[in-house]
Amino acid sequence: MNKHSIEKNFVAKILNDNKAVFEFDASLNDLRGVRNGTLRFDFIVKKNDKIAVIEYNGIFHYHIIQGKTSMYTLSKQQMNDIIKHDYCRRNKIPILWIPYWMNNVDIRNATNFFLFKHKMI
Repeated sequence: MNKHSIEKNFVAKILNDNKAVFEFDASLNDLRGVRNGTLRFDFIVKKNDKIAVIEYNGIFHYHIIQGKTSMYTLSKQQMNDIIKHDYCRRNKIPILWIPYWMNNVDIRNATNFFLFKHKMI
């Protein structure tokens, strides 16, 4: 597929299997992060005039990884996730958060349910 993680490619496959129209690693309007950088969503799913967002959160969203991340990078990541969540809530954009500990069956089920519930397929 592309240079994204195996897990994100798996979510993209689910979206493709459902014939969903989506953008990979895309931003919305003027959404800015902690350091004023543009925040990107893993997936923006589109149908007619509606959008929904899917975020796959790897281990770096939850834990400090010795030699790779710090309390600062973890805090910044978590604050950016809060900003994304709040942005979606304020703009009535459905968002599905997929944590790294979910197995493939659960990811597929959660994604399919999310797409169906929000009439994105």
